[in-house]
Amino acid sequence: WANQGAIGAAKEKRGEEGTTTKKKTDLEEKESESAMKASKKRRERWKWTAWVLAAVVLVRLVVGLHPHSGQGTPPKFGDYEAQRHWMEITVHTPTKDWYRDTENNPMEHWGLDYPPLSAYQSWLCGKAIQLVEPEAVELVASRGYESQSSKAYLRWSVVLSDALFLFPGALACVGTLYKRRRPEQRLWALASVLLQPALLLIDHGHFQYNGISLGLAAGAAAAILNNRTFLGAVLFSLSLNHKQMSLYYAPAFFFHLVGRCLRKKNPLLHISGLALVVFYTFLGCWLPWITTDYSFLHVLKRIFPFERGLYEDYVANFWCTTSLLVKWKRLFAGEKLRSFCLLATFVAMLPSCLHQLWKPSKKGLLYAMANTSLSFFMFSFQVHEKSILLPLLPVALLVLEQTVCSEWLAYVSAFSMYPLLERDKLGVAYMATLVLYWCVMRVGKTNAKRGPGPISTVLGSHNRTFFTLSVCVALGLHAAYALAPTLPRYPFLYQALITAYSFVHLVAILVELTASQMLLEDSNV
Repeated sequence: WANQGAIGAAKEKRGEEGTTTKKKTDLEEKESESAMKASKKRRERWKWTAWVLAAVVLVRLVVGLHPHSGQGTPPKFGDYEAQRHWMEITVHTPTKDWYRDTENNPMEHWGLDYPPLSAYQSWLCGKAIQLVEPEAVELVASRGYESQSSKAYLRWSVVLSDALFLFPGALACVGTLYKRRRPEQRLWALASVLLQPALLLIDHGHFQYNGISLGLAAGAAAAILNNRTFLGAVLFSLSLNHKQMSLYYAPAFFFHLVGRCLRKKNPLLHISGLALVVFYTFLGCWLPWITTDYSFLHVLKRIFPFERGLYEDYVANFWCTTSLLVKWKRLFAGEKLRSFCLLATFVAMLPSCLHQLWKPSKKGLLYAMANTSLSFFMFSFQVHEKSILLPLLPVALLVLEQTVCSEWLAYVSAFSMYPLLERDKLGVAYMATLVLYWCVMRVGKTNAKRGPGPISTVLGSHNRTFFTLSVCVALGLHAAYALAPTLPRYPFLYQALITAYSFVHLVAILVELTASQMLLEDSNV
């Protein structure tokens, strides 16, 4: 009996072990199956992301087939010649001469006026082109050089810079901001950011490298949203050192980071750490002009040329629009105008900055970037029409939060630059990119969302009606610009009307975004 009992117990134990082993095996199989499904989903997502990025690259290459700024118009040509000339200068002259007026580098022929990181980028691109076509960057002799092959190399350099900086920055920001959204929503948001008509037309049509500084700024925002504040500080400092226009974002980053630090145990320690990171990043970029007897103050004067005036060309901001009635440049001296601009910009962006100081939030950082950059664009001193790309980036990144505002700003920003684009013979590319963007937005129509601000509240269900009316008036202005005779007394009337009409839209968008930021409920950082 005792033996039988022991044998029964052993069998029972083996049965329990077998059951446990079977359960464990089933659990492992389920976990393995779940991991395989998750891996398959990730591969599927990356496959579709790769297809979107490939399409985005293709669009950039097609836009690049159109004319560039100043094509075939000597003696100064245009921004294309400026970028090529900077490659020529940085490749062939010592660093101390890059920003200085010399025999080989006369400042009147597109003197370098961007920060050091742009100069280093010009040197790198110049060295690469020198390997395949040295005539394109030959000192002095290459002025106005426009061979088809050199233009192809330069076009590709812009596409590559986007792939290295703008694409990763946008991917990181969209992935972080909308990590709880469906994959197809994130993919649509990414496409809407990378297919902004204004950015495509300026960088790949007109010809510039704005994607680098914008990509670094987007990467900085993504890093901060992921609580990697020091990395964010480094990336934003690099963005500032590539294009001084990134200063439009500086108040947003500053107040958001200070607001974060004030919520930590040792706020002064964290603020000091961020200050050191920014200081050493700037020191690394500016070292060649600090360690030599050539003063970096002269470089600063080149980067911030206040003597150029209140604004350039026809820009859709307050000063240019109101100059139709108030001749600011005649009534006030430059110093007084700069004071007006500083005060107006400060007042416009103050609510956003204070909000992030007292209630920093992840979405709030993007809203603050949009509002401060719009404030600078509309009220600051020495604004160029291409500066609209600065507010365009954060508003485009908020497309799943502010679909209506994002779409309207995309159209308005391109429309506001139409006189410049038409001068560059980019009319066909302008229409094509707008139609493409409209198609992309229609794909994500089910994701459309109005913000909580007053403009969206007032428009309500009439949003489509106002949108249609807005487009019809814009089309009417296009028709007048193209077909109506120029009035001898008012030769720039249609450019001024485009400017004023765009400005009215930008005011509405700034009011909407500022109010929406104030109504944010998320205060987590």
